[in-house]
Amino acid sequence: AAYEPIAVPLSDKGKEVKPEPKKATGFWDAETPWADSLIQTMSIEEKIGQLFMVAAYSNKGADHVQEIKSLITKQHIGGLIFFKGTVKKQIEYTNTFQAAAKTPLFVGIDGEWGVKMRLTDSPGFPRQMTLGAIQDNETVYKMGQSIGEHCKRIGIHINFAPVVDVNNNPNNPVINSRSFGEQVNNVATKGIAYMQGMQDQGVMACAKHFPGHGDTDSDSHYTTPVINHDNERLNQIELPPFQRIFDEGVGSVMVAHLNIPALGTEPDKPTTLTKAVVTDLMRTKMKYQGLAFTDALNMKGVASLHEPGESDLLAFEAGNDVLLFPMDVPKAVTLFKAALNSGRITEEQITDRAHRILKAKEFYKAHVFEPIETAGVEDDLFNGLYEYTSRAIAEQSITLIQNKGMLPLAPKGEKSVAVLTYGNDEMDVFKKSINPFATVSYFHLDTKSSEEDQYRTFYYLDQYDKVIVVLNHPSRKPSRNFGLDTKRVKFAEKIARKTSTTLVWMGNPYALTALRKPEVFDGIVVTYQNNEPTQDALGRLLSGATAFSAQLPVSVGDLWKAGHGLKTEAGEFLTPGSPQELQLSEKGLLRIDSIAKLALSKKATPGCQILVAKSGKIVYSKSFGHFTYDDKRAVNNNTIYDLASLTKMLSTTIAIMRLYDEGKFDLRARLGDYLDFIPEDSPYHDILMKDILTHQARFKAWIPFYLDYVGNETLYGSTFKNRQEVDFPTRVANEMYAVEGIRDTLFKTILNTPLRPKVEYKYSDIGFYFLKEVVEKLAGMPMEDFVKETFYAPMGLTSMGYLPLKNFNTNQIAPTEYDAKFRKQLVQGDVHDPGAAMLGGVSGHAGLFGTSYEVAVIMQMLLNGGSYGDQRYLQKGTIELFTRTQHSDPDENRRGLGFDKPVRDGGPGPTFDGINFESFGHSGFTGTFAWADPVEDIVYVFLSNRVYPTAENRKLIKMNVRSEIQKVIYEAIEEPKHPTKKTYQQ
Repeated sequence: AAYEPIAVPLSDKGKEVKPEPKKATGFWDAETPWADSLIQTMSIEEKIGQLFMVAAYSNKGADHVQEIKSLITKQHIGGLIFFKGTVKKQIEYTNTFQAAAKTPLFVGIDGEWGVKMRLTDSPGFPRQMTLGAIQDNETVYKMGQSIGEHCKRIGIHINFAPVVDVNNNPNNPVINSRSFGEQVNNVATKGIAYMQGMQDQGVMACAKHFPGHGDTDSDSHYTTPVINHDNERLNQIELPPFQRIFDEGVGSVMVAHLNIPALGTEPDKPTTLTKAVVTDLMRTKMKYQGLAFTDALNMKGVASLHEPGESDLLAFEAGNDVLLFPMDVPKAVTLFKAALNSGRITEEQITDRAHRILKAKEFYKAHVFEPIETAGVEDDLFNGLYEYTSRAIAEQSITLIQNKGMLPLAPKGEKSVAVLTYGNDEMDVFKKSINPFATVSYFHLDTKSSEEDQYRTFYYLDQYDKVIVVLNHPSRKPSRNFGLDTKRVKFAEKIARKTSTTLVWMGNPYALTALRKPEVFDGIVVTYQNNEPTQDALGRLLSGATAFSAQLPVSVGDLWKAGHGLKTEAGEFLTPGSPQELQLSEKGLLRIDSIAKLALSKKATPGCQILVAKSGKIVYSKSFGHFTYDDKRAVNNNTIYDLASLTKMLSTTIAIMRLYDEGKFDLRARLGDYLDFIPEDSPYHDILMKDILTHQARFKAWIPFYLDYVGNETLYGSTFKNRQEVDFPTRVANEMYAVEGIRDTLFKTILNTPLRPKVEYKYSDIGFYFLKEVVEKLAGMPMEDFVKETFYAPMGLTSMGYLPLKNFNTNQIAPTEYDAKFRKQLVQGDVHDPGAAMLGGVSGHAGLFGTSYEVAVIMQMLLNGGSYGDQRYLQKGTIELFTRTQHSDPDENRRGLGFDKPVRDGGPGPTFDGINFESFGHSGFTGTFAWADPVEDIVYVFLSNRVYPTAENRKLIKMNVRSEIQKVIYEAIEEPKHPTKKTYQQ
């Protein structure tokens, strides 16, 4: 019976209440009507055929396809295990082979680190030793979940993973880094997590290599390894992980080709062919009920001992269900029939095994086949869960094993830091990762570098306060010390004797036994591998953007034991994240793409950058379109935009806030209290700082200063020259320089402009002309220098600032308007606002340039309460004061101090209607927008050049592109999920 008999309980009224059916623990105790019915109609040939799983290759041609189809139609084989190939080709072959099968095939893959292990164009994960260093088993579960998704998408029912061998032999040539490590409990819990992640997605896992392949110094692909441990040792080390994963319901197990005398094996009958191992130990003593697969029967560990076909029959007699990678199926089938006729095996045995396989097929939904679609497969595989999990694995696995106070690195710019990459990879991803958080100089040597190259590099490195030596180019071979050679070790130790040095080894931790003097290093880090997610995480870990938490899964000689690992604290940085980890709908956020693409198609803007962060994690960061409508230069995330009025918030206001914290700025002060050039009898003299910051100082909205010069060639010619001269020092645009004293002229014009009669809200640029002067007076330095030294440089913001042409080429800066009236040229790299341009590109209301990421960093600092990384820039109370609405009636004036706020009455405003009123931000004339929400902990940045080629293009505004995207962000917020506690967490 499928279910245990249960007494039917009665309700209070005496009516029968049907109990919930008992949930199956595996296919073996599940109801499988299809399998139960089909087995009764199958011929003996069809039953025998179900026992074979044959190797298939999607990188082979028509002859191979025909060979497999013949085995399916003539030998009735039950399954295929795919090896080398590509995703779409494997889908094509799977559709072909399944269509040829009378009984749907069980499709498997040997993908311990994902389908990438076999399919070149698919997503992959690290080897299991890397996972063994992780302390959060939920991350391993998510990896299993992601691999399960990938398998299902391309028609795979079984993945031959995880490896639950305990690797306690550093010289193991075949398992080694494929194992979770040497700690029995860690191997078991990680294996269960991996297994449950896959099986929760409906993909069968396979624990291997029973009864334990971890303590061997030979490879069963080429010979039969001998393990001479006694039963006591096997029961303590090798068998417990298998027992635990059996108890948790793993769908299958793979039996290894090993010679273990203590378990009753014989020289010509390894564990795969030994009934005492497969039936007596595994089935009877350990009570395992899932499918038993042989390891590949073409491996020399068994193939060298018996003829093709005979080893298949012996494996069947030992108790295996599925015969994997048989060398000659027709010959094996002939031998099975002969053994059946002679009484060596019985039809009941064959029927029982075939029935078990069919039950497993039905349980894992392999009994019904529908053709697999190739359309969209790449997006389905390289999805958000995969990206998030890859990043989490890298961050949580890199292990800090020695630290004498060097890590994390000092705040950016505080000490000189050099990085030497010594190997065949210069590690561009690592450089991009560390750059936002640390000021670093880079050096590189490859494995063939001469002593002269080393000497020259050593000379330069000796001049730095801190040096990171990154040794890459690892190997999988113990015989080569996993790629870590003596030459590079000696050089790293030489550097460490001269200056504070951290050694980073991007390979197998066993290799670190090559260190002769590990004590000379102030820090030692091991990453286990070298790939893009690892490089990306390494930069953040070294700089302190994320925290070290991992522990060694294996012992490194007598230097460090398994379980050793140091922890650090992470600073409050803006770092990569994913929608999944923050309860945001990935599909919901993808609607942003549609809005952006529609805006581009309607020519609302040539291009744009969009960034969304939640809880300090960037969950969306994309660029669309081009610099202009000619599609010649694409926008990317490093494109620098004119931020327009975001300058008010990201420069002037935060500068004022810092001066307020220092007691230098008084919100109740009058404009004339700070600026001597304002006459006491001027109505401008008594304007309050608070009124300027809240836009109720009675200023005009703006003054078109440039109109005084348009059409007046005499005045224009006396004010502007096409080259810089002593009397014309101020750059306005390319080949356009303003006369000395232009600033005084502009302020004279302002002061001669009457104020509006009533104190009421009226958005105006004019006040921020004055506030820039106030900042410079109180700070004692130019505005651009003060904000750079106080905020941008310490935060690691390299593109944020004024006057970008001093540091960047125009091919990195999006153009704004073609100014046909005043400057008579395309404005690119100079500020778009004419008034700010006449002041030399630096003003309080405009002039700032930057990228979406760097804008988001400033906004995140505000959400962090004034801190970023390990530094404090503003006091939390100051941020709360400046970002809240100041007027008693927000409907009359919604503004904070320098910050915009949402409209309260539902009328037109900067945001979508549903946002909470605690949020704050600003928008800019060129098509920019930045908003922060302390309630939902969200930062949203939109940058564009919608004014190209003319500011008369108001489509971006009319289409509500910025607020529509913001609405989508909030609609993507999901209810918090509370997953059931998994057994692997125990």
